[in-house]
Amino acid sequence: MFIIIPAVLAAVGGASFVAFIAAALVGIFMAFCYGELSSAFPIAGGEYSFAARVLGKGTGFALFLMNTLSLILIIGVIALRTVYAIVALSAIVGRRNGTTAHARYKMPAWPLAPAAVILALGYVTYELWLGNPWQVIIAAGALAVGYAYYYLYLYPQRDSRWTMPAAPHDEHAVDEAGAILMGPALEIHPVGGHEPEH
Repeated sequence: MFIIIPAVLAAVGGASFVAFIAAALVGIFMAFCYGELSSAFPIAGGEYSFAARVLGKGTGFALFLMNTLSLILIIGVIALRTVYAIVALSAIVGRRNGTTAHARYKMPAWPLAPAAVILALGYVTYELWLGNPWQVIIAAGALAVGYAYYYLYLYPQRDSRWTMPAAPHDEHAVDEAGAILMGPALEIHPVGGHEPEH
């Protein structure tokens, strides 16, 4: 917060109050989208779980890869915009095709909330493109790599490579991407914080 305020003041001066109000409205609309999607899919995984169930596994995997790469490449700002836009799009598509019909929570201001989020993020991305197109290019590249990896490698090999054999003390198989990230975490801290019973 202390880093953002001086940058906003330098960029827009006295209109910074209006900018923060607009950002707060987009944040509230995003909360509506997250509320409906998490009510429809009360599972772990967050954004990429929502996107995979509503927009397809390729989009979910691409979003997962973008989130992972944003931690490494520090393209967090544009990656976060992309994540929010895909979540808002998931809310729209989920409501339209009935995927989220069983959700207990239905967002108010439908379809204004997700549409406003997509428009606001599109405008901000356009402005970023005019000032520093490399961030947008890197984010688009990360999504493209995610789609390509999923559709050219994971999807064709789904019968033989999509799941890994269960470990002797584990009752569940996990997908390849999850196992790569989850494996070290399980070695450091066993599931649920408890040692497996032998």
